[in-house]
Amino acid sequence: MAAGFLELDPTHLTGLHLNPIDYPAPFNPRGDSYQSPSSSSTGSAVASAAYPWLDFAIGTDTGGSTRHPAGICGTYGMRASTDFVSTAGIYSVSPLLDSLGIFARSASVIKAVLQSLMESSHPSLVPSKQPVKYKLLYPIRAKNTRSQDSFRWFPYPGEPGNAADVEDLIEQTIQKMESHLKCTRSPFNLDDTWRETRPAEQDESLDKATGDIYTVLTTHSCVRKTIDPFIADFKAANNGRSPAIDHIVKARQDYGRSTTASQYDTAVQSAKVFSHWFREVILAKSAKDEFPLLVFPQSWGLPNYRDEPDSGPLFFKSFSIYSLSYLSGCPDCTVPVGEVPRQSRVTEAEMFLPVSLSILSPPKTDLQLLALLSKLEDEGVLRAVRAGTRLYADAD
Repeated sequence: MAAGFLELDPTHLTGLHLNPIDYPAPFNPRGDSYQSPSSSSTGSAVASAAYPWLDFAIGTDTGGSTRHPAGICGTYGMRASTDFVSTAGIYSVSPLLDSLGIFARSASVIKAVLQSLMESSHPSLVPSKQPVKYKLLYPIRAKNTRSQDSFRWFPYPGEPGNAADVEDLIEQTIQKMESHLKCTRSPFNLDDTWRETRPAEQDESLDKATGDIYTVLTTHSCVRKTIDPFIADFKAANNGRSPAIDHIVKARQDYGRSTTASQYDTAVQSAKVFSHWFREVILAKSAKDEFPLLVFPQSWGLPNYRDEPDSGPLFFKSFSIYSLSYLSGCPDCTVPVGEVPRQSRVTEAEMFLPVSLSILSPPKTDLQLLALLSKLEDEGVLRAVRAGTRLYADAD
């Protein structure tokens, strides 16, 4: 044994779990700076949350790649309506679901960026100056919901959830929105509504009706049109050697190669059916011609350390809240609403983690939504955030 070094014989490590840690992702500046930054457009989310000299950052959003990192990193993150802004030149995952993502520390900055990126064919989409009546859609959990599902929607009336401090913070924001928008929230349960109004021949379970759509759409075409051509080009340029591919990514690619054209066509049709149902039933305009806004929890201020191994399934086979916008083509913006104290297992000191909501509006109403969010900032219902460990300057 060399001085200063301990040699370990692997045969003597029975019962000892060795978990070598890699650091491929940037560091989330919020909290103890050791929280996961999520994935996909993570670099842009972290940059927006970390650097005060950076006004905004661009990303993509196919299944949540902008909205989820924005929530965890405590910044605004907008998924634009599908085809609202050109996605030419991006690494395509699914032509049907891909959309532009924008990160910033305030809604007004995102609005300015989106306006500059808009296609010239959208002059009629400039927000109207006429007074707007709003309908605030408020999806709630089913009665006696299992604890592991309780973070999907808002609490069932009278039933507490798992994070009372977070739910109190969210409730304060919803009440401010009701006051500012001059409307009362409209509670509903999405699963119940689907069972009662679902299209003919659709399974009564929302999980079964939508669970495979994202998996098939994002693996079938991506492997054939993007990944396999890249691998072929790499081999041609490197004497037949294959590129190094993460084992999880490879497993998903292999699944995509196993899917058939028939499975893909079925997923496309299922996506269209759900999209039509969501727009015509959930976002339907009332007789009062109200502008519908769907709001739901995005991040819960829960610790999620970057060195914890991902033990989740290769694919999720259940309904995803992120599918509401990517299947319907709606704009969807993550908005920070505050932060909550948590004890860090890394620093053993108190840290504060972001809490955020998602706010969704009908397709092609991106500028109307952002104009409203900017106004809510001006009125103090929402707040712009700053870069660094804490979201707000007055926290110091």
